[in-house]
Amino acid sequence: MKERIILLAALAEAVAGGQPHRFEGLVKAAYEAGADREDLLTAVEIGRVIGEVSGPVLTEARATVQAWQWMVVHHLTHRANVEAKTRRRERWALSIPR
Repeated sequence: MKERIILLAALAEAVAGGQPHRFEGLVKAAYEAGADREDLLTAVEIGRVIGEVSGPVLTEARATVQAWQWMVVHHLTHRANVEAKTRRRERWALSIPR
């Protein structure tokens, strides 16, 4: 939990400081630490207010959050599909008479 908060604060700071080169690493790390899309968008909004940021920097921050959200959901869906397929194979193997 503490790591997630530190990463969200760092993202807000990067947005406030207009440092888009930091966005991807911070967003990815925050997702890995348990943050969700709303947490990240809130951090972006806090950074916008603190740094009075607008325009391309804000667009880049929001786009990074959205892109990683898609990747997280896609990864989780793929992993669930693989696990389901493995369970089906195991059940099928158990049903074969020996």
